[in-house]
Amino acid sequence: MKIKTLLAHIEKEIVPTISESWDRNGLIVGDETQETDSVLLASDLTNSALIEAERVGAKLIITHHPPLFPSTRGIRDLRVSHAKNEPALVALLQGVAVASYHTSYDRCSLYGLGKLASLLGVSLPEGRFLSPEEKYLKLVVFVPKTHFSRVQQALFNAGAGVVGQYGDASFSVAGLGSFKGSSQSRPKLGKRGKRETVKEERLEMILPEVLRSHVDSALLSNHPYEEVARDYYEVKNLVTQVGWFPFAGYGFYGNLPKPVSSEIFQQVLFKSFRLNACLKSGNLPAKVSRIGFSPGKGDSFLRGAIAVGCDVFITGETGYHPARQAYQQGLCTLELGHTQSELPFFWSLEKLIGRAAKTHVFRENFQSFV
Repeated sequence: MKIKTLLAHIEKEIVPTISESWDRNGLIVGDETQETDSVLLASDLTNSALIEAERVGAKLIITHHPPLFPSTRGIRDLRVSHAKNEPALVALLQGVAVASYHTSYDRCSLYGLGKLASLLGVSLPEGRFLSPEEKYLKLVVFVPKTHFSRVQQALFNAGAGVVGQYGDASFSVAGLGSFKGSSQSRPKLGKRGKRETVKEERLEMILPEVLRSHVDSALLSNHPYEEVARDYYEVKNLVTQVGWFPFAGYGFYGNLPKPVSSEIFQQVLFKSFRLNACLKSGNLPAKVSRIGFSPGKGDSFLRGAIAVGCDVFITGETGYHPARQAYQQGLCTLELGHTQSELPFFWSLEKLIGRAAKTHVFRENFQSFV
């Protein structure tokens, strides 16, 4: 399979355009037109990962943390090379492509965190984002009746039209649209230089602001008109955040089906992350009922975990003082280690790639799991 085909498949679910502005996501190094039947998954691009990729015959490495971060957007030829031992340059010279999905993955963490939630006993309908996206837009677009269903479905597929536990949410009303193309236009319907009147539907739906670019791309790819009349309005009223909103938040919190003892909870947690121990700030309550989780560095979510009444907050790492302050407010924090907490990334990519290619997980940073 061509690398660009495989990445396009992944990016239907993990959308690079929703990453943070300071981040680097998608293809960073190499030629997307070359083919591969194997993919190596790694936390970081290292020389050891490159050696492993050569051993398993992988022409594509997918990492969670982007290389060259954040000084440049990528290496595509030798003119922008740096040190000779730079792993990204070595990958380029060896013909190995490198793609990364960092905050783009973290922001649409439904997939990996969904499995983690199930391992910990939190069902998805019970889950909430610890840090939901708070800015929403309403899209209004005018679509000819002949293409209404196609455009509507494309927008749903792109993540628009979700309100709480309800998906495929939209409103439409019929009307007449008119236009007259210039001599340079190429109208899909009617003829240039002649005013046309077409039966259209006014289609409206809600979307998170972070999805605007992705949704707009899906709209333009499926709408028949050369010039697409559409408007994005800021939504002032609060959108109820019930259930999971794809592509719209970081981390999660939720209730266990029933309270469990701290001993049983730790056993399930350690088994899920292949750990024997972790760093603990504060004491676990005798019974654990509500949990919060965020991979990586979770300092910024401690206040949110306290606000929603979590008994325990699980993350990769926090600063000493934030964890102590959380403990003083009754929250126990469990630090698994940055890389260990990001195991959901590998679960997600293995699931998304499926049978499209042979998937190899490089465990250089997972030695403590053995």
